[in-house]
Amino acid sequence: MTICGSFSGFKNGKGLRAAEFTQPNAICIDPRRPLNVYVGDESSIRYVDTTGNEVRLVAGHKQTGHKDGVGAKARFNSLVGLICSKDGNTLYLSDYNNHRIVSVDTTTRAVTSIVAGGVGCRDGKFPTCSVVEPWKLAFNRSESAFWISSSFAIRRYDIKEKELSTHLILKPTFRMNPYALAVTPSDHLIVWCMSTSAWYSIDSKTGAFVLLSESTFGKRKDWLVPSDMTIVDAERAAFVVDCSMHCVLRMPLPDKLFVAS
Repeated sequence: MTICGSFSGFKNGKGLRAAEFTQPNAICIDPRRPLNVYVGDESSIRYVDTTGNEVRLVAGHKQTGHKDGVGAKARFNSLVGLICSKDGNTLYLSDYNNHRIVSVDTTTRAVTSIVAGGVGCRDGKFPTCSVVEPWKLAFNRSESAFWISSSFAIRRYDIKEKELSTHLILKPTFRMNPYALAVTPSDHLIVWCMSTSAWYSIDSKTGAFVLLSESTFGKRKDWLVPSDMTIVDAERAAFVVDCSMHCVLRMPLPDKLFVAS
């Protein structure tokens, strides 16, 4: 069932089905109004108000670019990761082609770079820290920090300290397709590894990789391009969107990953 959107383009306003998106890559629920969602489009953040039958611009523009600012004055270039704080006050987004992470105040609509674009993976605080090709984001369970997946490393951003650190440099054998990323109650990261066509859990404390049963969901024929995922604790499973297979799949996970650390 299509909730909103119809054709490729850039259109907001009344009527969900009349809205137009260029390339929606990311979505998250508004925790204050669980029937509504934020959508990360190619160069804008949109708010889908299902109760008010309206799509509104939060920030960005139909034109791509690289600029902090308020509302339509901000510019992005390929938003692919999007998460929202539990209080609903702050969005965090990965701006892939600009190689940066930004925060958005959902009240003022102010966009602020918190990890600058640059060459290489530099740890530290803004503006000296940098990230390359950031993809998906995922909060740790306490929401004191969030994880960033990229083609080269798993990074960690400490929200209180406003500091970026490198948690794990990925070896060429384990260079993953960084679309899919989620965190379990035990603070293990669930990731997709493109080179081995399998799913792994990563211990967030030690960085140890553990292969998740290939016989169940690690075979290439079962997965093509997992593009996003969410973990449902009550189901002891992850629900995964595969953009090449055009479907949502249920992936059972080991019980030990649901024991709070």
